[in-house]
Amino acid sequence: HVDYDGDITEDIHKQLRIGTLFVNVTDYTREVYTKTLVPFHIYVHNRWNNYVEYLSADIKFLKQGVLIGDILKTPSITIPPWEQLTLSALWDTTSVEPGVYDAEITLRYHGKETLVTVPVTVKKKFEISTTLILSTIIILMLLIDVIIWLMHRFHNHEKDD
Repeated sequence: HVDYDGDITEDIHKQLRIGTLFVNVTDYTREVYTKTLVPFHIYVHNRWNNYVEYLSADIKFLKQGVLIGDILKTPSITIPPWEQLTLSALWDTTSVEPGVYDAEITLRYHGKETLVTVPVTVKKKFEISTTLILSTIIILMLLIDVIIWLMHRFHNHEKDD
Protein backbone atom coordinates (compact mmCIF):
# COMPACT_ATOMS: atom_id res chain seq x y z
CA HIS A 1 0.00 0.00 0.00
CA VAL A 2 1.01 3.64 -0.44
CA ASP A 3 0.50 6.33 2.23
CA TYR A 4 0.18 9.71 0.54
CA ASP A 5 -1.08 12.90 2.17
CA GLY A 6 -3.05 10.96 4.72
CA ASP A 7 -4.68 8.66 2.15
CA ILE A 8 -3.74 5.00 2.03
CA THR A 9 -4.16 2.98 -1.15
CA GLU A 10 -5.13 -0.66 -1.32
CA ASP A 11 -2.51 -3.32 -1.88
CA ILE A 12 -2.32 -4.28 -5.54
CA HIS A 13 -0.80 -7.60 -6.54
CA LYS A 14 -0.27 -7.80 -10.29
CA GLN A 15 2.50 -8.89 -12.59
CA LEU A 16 4.32 -5.97 -14.17
CA ARG A 17 5.80 -6.67 -17.60
CA ILE A 18 8.47 -4.41 -18.92
CA GLY A 19 9.01 -5.31 -22.54
CA THR A 20 11.50 -4.47 -25.20
CA LEU A 21 11.07 -4.42 -28.95
CA PHE A 22 12.07 -8.02 -29.64
CA VAL A 23 10.47 -10.97 -31.43
CA ASN A 24 11.86 -14.39 -30.56
CA VAL A 25 11.80 -17.67 -32.52
CA THR A 26 10.40 -20.25 -30.09
CA ASP A 27 10.11 -23.26 -32.42
CA TYR A 28 10.19 -24.25 -36.08
CA THR A 29 9.70 -27.18 -38.46
CA ARG A 30 12.52 -29.57 -37.62
CA GLU A 31 11.95 -32.37 -40.17
CA VAL A 32 10.64 -32.43 -43.73
CA TYR A 33 10.51 -34.96 -46.56
CA THR A 34 12.35 -34.66 -49.84
CA LYS A 35 10.73 -34.55 -53.29
CA THR A 36 7.62 -32.62 -52.22
CA LEU A 37 6.25 -29.17 -51.40
CA VAL A 38 6.24 -28.77 -47.61
CA PRO A 39 5.09 -26.00 -45.27
CA PHE A 40 7.92 -24.58 -43.15
CA HIS A 41 6.57 -23.07 -39.92
CA ILE A 42 8.30 -20.59 -37.61
CA TYR A 43 6.73 -20.03 -34.20
CA VAL A 44 7.40 -16.51 -32.92
CA HIS A 45 6.82 -14.69 -29.63
CA ASN A 46 6.35 -10.93 -29.32
CA ARG A 47 8.29 -9.76 -26.24
CA TRP A 48 7.06 -6.15 -26.47
CA ASN A 49 4.21 -4.20 -24.84
CA ASN A 50 2.88 -3.11 -28.25
CA TYR A 51 1.72 -4.66 -31.47
CA VAL A 52 4.50 -5.59 -33.88
CA GLU A 53 3.28 -4.85 -37.39
CA TYR A 54 4.73 -6.10 -40.67
CA LEU A 55 6.61 -8.98 -39.07
CA SER A 56 8.01 -11.32 -41.73
CA ALA A 57 10.79 -13.87 -42.12
CA ASP A 58 13.37 -14.82 -44.72
CA ILE A 59 14.67 -18.40 -44.57
CA LYS A 60 17.89 -19.56 -46.21
CA PHE A 61 18.80 -23.24 -46.28
CA LEU A 62 22.53 -23.91 -46.25
CA LYS A 63 24.64 -27.05 -46.62
CA GLN A 64 28.20 -26.47 -45.35
CA GLY A 65 27.71 -22.72 -45.84
CA VAL A 66 26.40 -23.01 -49.43
CA LEU A 67 22.88 -21.73 -50.19
CA ILE A 68 20.55 -24.53 -51.31
CA GLY A 69 17.65 -23.40 -53.49
CA ASP A 70 15.83 -20.09 -53.21
CA ILE A 71 15.36 -17.88 -50.15
CA LEU A 72 11.89 -18.44 -48.67
CA LYS A 73 9.87 -15.39 -47.67
CA THR A 74 6.81 -15.47 -45.41
CA PRO A 75 3.87 -13.08 -45.70
CA SER A 76 3.96 -10.32 -43.07
CA ILE A 77 1.71 -10.48 -40.02
CA THR A 78 0.77 -8.30 -37.06
CA ILE A 79 1.42 -9.91 -33.69
CA PRO A 80 -0.27 -8.61 -30.50
CA PRO A 81 1.77 -7.77 -27.37
CA TRP A 82 3.17 -10.84 -25.57
CA GLU A 83 1.46 -13.23 -28.02
CA GLN A 84 2.80 -16.17 -29.99
CA LEU A 85 1.91 -16.73 -33.65
CA THR A 86 3.16 -18.71 -36.64
CA LEU A 87 4.88 -17.55 -39.81
CA SER A 88 4.78 -20.02 -42.72
CA ALA A 89 6.26 -20.46 -46.17
CA LEU A 90 6.20 -23.32 -48.67
CA TRP A 91 9.52 -25.08 -49.34
CA ASP A 92 9.98 -27.01 -52.58
CA THR A 93 12.21 -29.96 -51.65
CA THR A 94 11.96 -31.76 -55.01
CA SER A 95 15.67 -31.25 -55.73
CA VAL A 96 16.90 -31.31 -52.11
CA GLU A 97 18.94 -34.35 -51.08
CA PRO A 98 18.32 -36.04 -47.69
CA GLY A 99 20.55 -34.72 -44.90
CA VAL A 100 20.87 -32.07 -42.21
CA TYR A 101 20.78 -28.44 -43.32
CA ASP A 102 21.23 -25.13 -41.52
CA ALA A 103 18.14 -22.93 -41.71
CA GLU A 104 19.10 -19.29 -41.31
CA ILE A 105 15.91 -17.52 -40.17
CA THR A 106 15.84 -13.72 -40.27
CA LEU A 107 12.82 -12.03 -38.66
CA ARG A 108 12.23 -8.47 -39.88
CA TYR A 109 10.12 -5.92 -37.96
CA HIS A 110 10.15 -2.18 -37.16
CA GLY A 111 13.60 -1.73 -38.73
CA LYS A 112 15.05 -4.50 -36.54
CA GLU A 113 16.14 -8.06 -37.24
CA THR A 114 16.36 -11.25 -35.22
CA LEU A 115 18.67 -13.85 -36.77
CA VAL A 116 18.76 -17.51 -35.67
CA THR A 117 20.40 -20.51 -37.32
CA VAL A 118 18.83 -23.90 -36.61
CA PRO A 119 19.25 -27.46 -37.96
CA VAL A 120 16.59 -28.94 -40.26
CA THR A 121 16.57 -32.61 -41.27
CA VAL A 122 15.42 -33.58 -44.75
CA LYS A 123 14.35 -37.24 -44.91
CA LYS A 124 13.71 -39.49 -47.86
CA LYS A 125 10.07 -40.47 -48.09
CA PHE A 126 9.54 -44.24 -48.04
CA GLU A 127 8.07 -45.24 -51.37
CA ILE A 128 6.62 -48.60 -52.34
CA SER A 129 7.57 -49.19 -55.94
CA THR A 130 6.38 -51.86 -58.36
CA THR A 131 9.86 -53.39 -58.35
CA LEU A 132 9.81 -53.70 -54.55
CA ILE A 133 6.37 -55.35 -54.59
CA LEU A 134 7.32 -57.84 -57.34
CA SER A 135 10.64 -58.67 -55.66
CA THR A 136 8.86 -59.35 -52.37
CA ILE A 137 6.30 -61.62 -54.08
CA ILE A 138 9.04 -63.61 -55.89
CA ILE A 139 11.04 -64.05 -52.66
CA LEU A 140 7.93 -65.21 -50.80
CA MET A 141 7.07 -67.69 -53.58
CA LEU A 142 10.63 -69.11 -53.51
CA LEU A 143 10.50 -69.38 -49.73
CA ILE A 144 7.16 -71.24 -49.88
CA ASP A 145 8.57 -73.60 -52.57
CA VAL A 146 11.62 -74.40 -50.40
CA ILE A 147 9.40 -75.06 -47.36
CA ILE A 148 7.10 -77.36 -49.37
CA TRP A 149 10.09 -79.19 -50.88
CA LEU A 150 11.64 -79.68 -47.41
CA MET A 151 8.35 -80.91 -45.95
CA HIS A 152 7.84 -83.32 -48.88
CA ARG A 153 11.41 -84.61 -48.59
CA PHE A 154 11.14 -85.05 -44.81
CA HIS A 155 7.78 -86.82 -45.19
CA ASN A 156 9.16 -89.23 -47.89
CA HIS A 157 12.30 -89.85 -45.81
CA GLU A 158 10.13 -90.97 -42.85
CA LYS A 159 8.25 -93.49 -45.07
CA ASP A 160 11.51 -95.11 -46.19
CA ASP A 161 12.53 -95.85 -42.59
